[in-house]
Amino acid sequence: MPIPLDEIAQVFGVSPIPVREALRTLIGEGLVDHRPRGSYTVARITVAELSELDVVRGVLEQAALAAALPLDTAADHEEARAAHDDVGRALAERDMPGYHRASRRFHLALVTPARMHGLHDERCRAVALPADPELFARPAPA
Repeated sequence: MPIPLDEIAQVFGVSPIPVREALRTLIGEGLVDHRPRGSYTVARITVAELSELDVVRGVLEQAALAAALPLDTAADHEEARAAHDDVGRALAERDMPGYHRASRRFHLALVTPARMHGLHDERCRAVALPADPELFARPAPA
């Protein structure tokens, strides 16, 4: 399915030029394919590539979690608990978009106390582009 360049530009109130530039970046990251006649599509991923990404994500999350544990606070625990509860609620309601948002929020809550921005950015890349960008905004410096 083609990515609607003009529609994306209109949604964000920009010309197609920055959208094309963003798509070129995504091409470089292997997330988007450029087709003849200027169309763009979301890149397909193989089962093997998906499995590899899962391993990378797991390693990155383990490192971030190990760094976060000595620094977390009661507020961090509460955010993780609330996100975990939202995961359970979304599953019970069979709300897959809600589940994905809550799952991302939960995993982010676990690793945010580490304040390791580079590791955070790589983890975000390893799980592909977020459906809700504000959930993956870089954590504020402490």
